Amino acid sequence: MSDVSMNRRRVLGVLTVGGVASVFVSGAAALRQEDQDEDEIDLAKVPAKVRQAAERAVAGAKWAATAYKVEEDGEVSYELEGVDAKGRAVTVQVAASGEVEEVATEIPQDQIPQVVRAALKARMPRFKVETACEIRENGKVVGYDFDGKRPRDKEEIGVFVSADGKTVEIDED
Repeated sequence: MSDVSMNRRRVLGVLTVGGVASVFVSGAAALRQEDQDEDEIDLAKVPAKVRQAAERAVAGAKWAATAYKVEEDGEVSYELEGVDAKGRAVTVQVAASGEVEEVATEIPQDQIPQVVRAALKARMPRFKVETACEIRENGKVVGYDFDGKRPRDKEEIGVFVSADGKTVEIDED
């Protein structure tokens, strides 16, 4: 899995209140490496080239009013969260240069490829998936992130399964 994928997106889902979609975040989904600094910033303070790259990556997205400026190993990137044109929760990570690093889109479990579902079931047969996100890098699906509960202690964890089903990584941080 790439370094970008290790950063994990924060979106678990979308809550619609009075017709306005709001992105909500779970503590279990906010999986961050310890050597990383993250600052919540107003969307208006995100550099224009970063916003434009995010908008190209997810056409028709409605972004949350705040974004995240992330610094890791001296590199700056931004995470924008929102809802795509189909009403699905989406997170886009964009480098300060304007390069889209990762797009994570929440998808229904029935849209997950069989090879990925089989790999997850083989590694964690009793894992209870709460949300699933398709992870794209450079326009290509590289894997799927799952948030859910570990059966033995009901602890919230994240699991990444590569698109080919050959890699299954558990994130218990």
